Amino acid sequence: MDPILIIFIVVVFGGSYGYMFYVRNKQKKTTKNYETPEMVAKSEEFKAELLQRIFSPLNNKFPNQTIDAFTECAYLTNLTAKTKSTLITGLKVIGYSLIGVRATYTQADNAAYLVLTGEDLHYVFFQEGELASLFTLTRGQLQRAKITDLSAVDKTSRIQSTVGDKVSKKLIYESDGKNVEIILFDRITKGTQGIPLSDASSSIVDILGKCRVMGISFKEKLIEQYPNLKY
Repeated sequence: MDPILIIFIVVVFGGSYGYMFYVRNKQKKTTKNYETPEMVAKSEEFKAELLQRIFSPLNNKFPNQTIDAFTECAYLTNLTAKTKSTLITGLKVIGYSLIGVRATYTQADNAAYLVLTGEDLHYVFFQEGELASLFTLTRGQLQRAKITDLSAVDKTSRIQSTVGDKVSKKLIYESDGKNVEIILFDRITKGTQGIPLSDASSSIVDILGKCRVMGISFKEKLIEQYPNLKY
């Protein structure tokens, strides 16, 4: 191979990775600054801004209810149907997600959230920006539910649930005599179109910091309603 071409490739890819890590470290620092009590105290202000400007499709699904808190979660899948191609797709998506770029793979077009309205907890799933699934967990289900750490199997089969700086937990509840698991995140990382959020892709200043506050607020308000779900 031509030495000049090799040098060109090294410079281009080296610069790209350097920029990627610069952006990621900057975003990480910004997010950390929002984990203070002073910023968390502004959760209602941030929530109103996010629901109006970024998550209006989510807000529109509850026209007669007040959204008390919301956070991102992994969308439900049949774990027994996982294949090698699913894992490969997840790995491809990770590279894009780290730098806030929309992936061209189907998995990146999905986004799911847990939404708390009073004592009701709703699972809302968007596929390519359109509502694909919505259901509500009953009070009885939540009172018998629990939240645990992810197992080694979870971390392998749901690789996107552990990528990046987010912390993931698992909500386990019973439905029709069977246990159902939902992996929830400690922050919001994607909009309803499935596009990773970043300051570059949004007009909201410090959007990742504000979305981290949403995760903190969700945890606090969920535990207020259901102390058995402390995590």
